[in-house]
Amino acid sequence: FRHILIPVDLAESNKRALDFAVNLAILSHSKITLLHVIELIGNTTFEEFADFYTMLQRQAEAKMRILTAPHQDTTVLIDYQIVYGDRTREILRVAEAEGRADLVRAGGEHREVAAAGRARDEIAAEEELRARAGVEAAQRRHFARQASRGHRPARAGPARHVARG
Repeated sequence: FRHILIPVDLAESNKRALDFAVNLAILSHSKITLLHVIELIGNTTFEEFADFYTMLQRQAEAKMRILTAPHQDTTVLIDYQIVYGDRTREILRVAEAEGRADLVRAGGEHREVAAAGRARDEIAAEEELRARAGVEAAQRRHFARQASRGHRPARAGPARHVARG
């Protein structure tokens, strides 16, 4: 690998992900980019919460310096980016940008994706799972509200479509 991208949420698990990546980068002579995405509050403008976002960015910069400090004496080039936007889209954008990431290490656990194209597929699948979980949760809330009002749902469980030919 030449370039390892590590999306970070600044949790403790990010230290383990970075330690792993540094060891890999030493062996493969890779550089590492840490990426932190500050998600914007929906249905608002950046300007409405500019002070809040600026505070989050300063906190993220301080935590990035702490996260990278133990590795300053290594031969590995570690840089970081802090961006605003949708987490999934920004990870994909940075992974595919100039200097394309060869490895995306996500989640701080055991989810490596070799090559940005596969990263796109992984991210798309993750978005689909989140969307499905959100729909199912909304359905459960709806049925719970109906039940609390004394209505009996017409069906229990997810909707099924049967094709007739």
